[in-house]
Amino acid sequence: MFGGKIGLPELLIILVVIALIVKAGRSRSFAAALLGLLLGAFGGFLLRPSVAMIGQLPFETVITRGTNLTGLNVVLRSAAEQSFNYMVVSAIVGGVVLGIWGTLASKAKPDGTKAQAAAAAAAGSSNNVTTASGEMAFCSKCGKGLSGEVLFCSACGAKKV
Repeated sequence: MFGGKIGLPELLIILVVIALIVKAGRSRSFAAALLGLLLGAFGGFLLRPSVAMIGQLPFETVITRGTNLTGLNVVLRSAAEQSFNYMVVSAIVGGVVLGIWGTLASKAKPDGTKAQAAAAAAAGSSNNVTTASGEMAFCSKCGKGLSGEVLFCSACGAKKV
């Protein structure tokens, strides 16, 4: 596949593909799980066990679980299978952990409205609506932007004063 070695160009290509998948993903939790899957597999590959006097087996041998080994190299098949298992378990753990993180992150509210509400509360405003240069009003209870003609905040129900 890669001639038994993964160099810097291959790693850069893999990282660019990961970035594109995450950017193009419609679901943050799915994209995070996919990213975790790939990063976990990569981490498992880096942390795979080494064989005495040989070191770590090449990617091509690990990904095929040693089925491409011939002759005396067949004795390395169990090490290749173990290395492959490291990759699979790490990929599953990475996918689950980042998938959960992505799900929790997608349910969180944007911080912009909280910052606007905090700024309005810090200003000591007693009414529920704060205006910025007279054009746009922000609810001081939840921070949602309000247009001039509304009487109540659609997010929290605070009355415009």
